[in-house]
Amino acid sequence: MKRLIFASTLHDPTNNLARVVSFSNFRHNLGYIQGQFRCVDYEALWAVSATPKTNTELLEKLEAVDANIVTYEGGVEANHVNALKQALNYIDDGNVVQYIDGDRLMQAILFFPNDLVNMQRVVLGMQKTALDSKDESLYVTQLRSRDAFNTHTSPMTKTESITNRCYSDVLKREVDPGSTMHAFSPESLRYVIEENDKRPAMIFPHAKWLLIMAGKYGKDKFASIHSGTGMVGAYETYLQKLDVIDPNEELNLCRLSYTALLRLADAKGVKRKIEQDELVNRKKIAIDWLNYLKENTDVYIDDENREKIDKVLSDELPKVEDELAVALAKPLN
Repeated sequence: MKRLIFASTLHDPTNNLARVVSFSNFRHNLGYIQGQFRCVDYEALWAVSATPKTNTELLEKLEAVDANIVTYEGGVEANHVNALKQALNYIDDGNVVQYIDGDRLMQAILFFPNDLVNMQRVVLGMQKTALDSKDESLYVTQLRSRDAFNTHTSPMTKTESITNRCYSDVLKREVDPGSTMHAFSPESLRYVIEENDKRPAMIFPHAKWLLIMAGKYGKDKFASIHSGTGMVGAYETYLQKLDVIDPNEELNLCRLSYTALLRLADAKGVKRKIEQDELVNRKKIAIDWLNYLKENTDVYIDDENREKIDKVLSDELPKVEDELAVALAKPLN
């Protein structure tokens, strides 16, 4: 039986995930998902690279549902690469590795299991087609659905819309590096791990992986697909940042999603503070990704696109930041 290995990073020092996730439901849904993949002759495994600050209670609960966890001391980019390296421990010919952030994968398992299965079936179908033609070079980057994308905070949607547009213009196809979702064949996985550290460092390496693989395979073999109409990749970070949770109350990730949080009167101040913090962080990420795109050596970028990126950096991004700062300075009604 071939393997589908989910590779994830995980960072949850607040322990909110362990407090609010129903692990009986999690185990039930995980069993359902694994059964769906066994029907197409794939065994589903989960390799996790967790930060040292991640609460041990959460790690113990995940190990109890057979997650393969290592704790890794390193920066954000290094931890992401380590998640890919952990997947190598379980990989063999014909396998597929799906990178997706750990909290997003947990959310998909709990609340969108069919969306997750459907997205992976598309990838497995592409892998079968590749193997049938004796091609071992599968790489797929997955875009969020519009509904999933719109669950994010305004600083994220505004800045990622800009970076997505610039990357799509250069690559001449629609891409969404902020989705954090990539599928690799064994050959592709080994290549991106080998090449990652030869490139300049990034705050988050997803845009780098995209360009490395696009540069290796070109437009004929590098694939970008939508994750379907489902909610895989929807925003989950409020779950880990809200410290106003009553542990005795029955809560779930959906209630704490971005759109649902707007309806919680007692969380409005928390929501606004998170958005203000994210404005600073998301601007840094956008600048990092755009400068990397402009200077990258993996994918050809013509003078016209280089000039467009310069204009985005000098004019469009600061204007968006100013508009968001004004909007986020106002209290929520």
